[in-house]
Amino acid sequence: MTKNIGKYKFGIETEAEVDMSRDIRSLLELERTGSKYEIMQAKRNVMVRSWQPRPGDTGSSRVQVAALTVRIDNLIEHVKEFKKDHHSRRGLDALVQRRKRLLQYMKRKDHVTYKEVIKALDLAPVPDGKPLRLMS
Repeated sequence: MTKNIGKYKFGIETEAEVDMSRDIRSLLELERTGSKYEIMQAKRNVMVRSWQPRPGDTGSSRVQVAALTVRIDNLIEHVKEFKKDHHSRRGLDALVQRRKRLLQYMKRKDHVTYKEVIKALDLAPVPDGKPLRLMS
């Protein structure tokens, strides 16, 4: 049930939009009262739901990349604040490498989705080819 007034559309059409508006409202509430962990979890849930091809899908590459991006952004803020926390920096590097491998896989298997994810999440494109291995 929607009303069209000029070029603006008022009302909510689908259940997905209802769920998204609930998520956004809870995220705004958490930013006022919640812990950093709760805020990160809420952001992750919003990101995952927006990238799911179907409800309940958390294993597809694009959903994993979106979830990793939220975790990476959170760790970047933490590392900027605590410059001597080398353990978190190492974990950040591991997450970045995992996201890079997922993006390389997406680039090989589904280039169109890869381009969408790169553009929407504002990520740098991954280099072509597999990483080099040293001969031992």
